[in-house]
This record gives sequence, structure tokens and C-alpha cells, in this order.
Amino acid sequence: MEKYRQFADETTGVHPFVPVWVNHRISTVGLISNVVMGPVAILRLVLLSVPLLLLWIAFLLTSLIPVGAVRQPLRRLLYGSFCRLALVLLGYLHIPEAQADFRRLRIRPPSREYSRGPLGHAGHGSLVLCNFTSVVDVVYLTRRVA
Repeated sequence: MEKYRQFADETTGVHPFVPVWVNHRISTVGLISNVVMGPVAILRLVLLSVPLLLLWIAFLLTSLIPVGAVRQPLRRLLYGSFCRLALVLLGYLHIPEAQADFRRLRIRPPSREYSRGPLGHAGHGSLVLCNFTSVVDVVYLTRRVA
């Protein structure tokens, strides 16, 4: 790597071709928090896997029901409860919903037939777009739209 030494910043010693963690030392507090929070993160992951596994089992079981009038309410009940359990285990006890402020956004409000609230007309078979910031988006929208 000495042939790339010419690209290093002489005042700071930062080299652009070296990974960031090479020039970074972990403090004692950071090390202790990693040791303490590591098992907590693993425990939360294990706890989260339980409702997601139950959600997958519910999907398999409800897909075996041929009658849609029975399948859809049962799927809605199971999906809603297991997704809610996953959200509670992730720490989301309440997620507030509000309509967009059309005056602040300077957009035209929708017509009266589409003003039922956020995700108001979304249901089975609807196309729902999200930016997939985290797994919470998918779990919440599955619970909300199921």
C-alpha cells in the first residue's frame, strides 16, 4: 500500500484507500455498550422471529382454505394480530396516522370519494408503495392493509 501513500492527507494522516475502521479507535464506553447491548439485540431478534414465523405459518394455513369468504377474514385476523405483536416487540406501541396537510404541501386535496384517511381505500389486492426504510414499514403496512 506504500505506492498509494501519496494520496494520504499529510495534515491529518487520513488515507482514502484505507477502510474507516482502521483509523478509528473504540472508546471504553463504546466497548462496554457493545458488550451489554449485543445480547439484548440478539434477544430482540429471537423474540421478533417468533411472530414472523407465526405470520408465515398463518400464510401457509390460510392459503389452504379454498373459500374466500372464510379465508380473508381469518387471514386479516391472524395477520393483524401477529404483525401487531411484532411491532410491540420492536417497541412500536402506537404509530400515529394523519392525513396530509394540503395547504402546507400546496397540493390540491382529493375529491370527496377518496378522503377516507391514510390507506383508507387500501385493501386486499391494492398496490401500496413505501420506501422500505426498515422492516417496520413492511410489518406495519401488512398489519394495516391485510
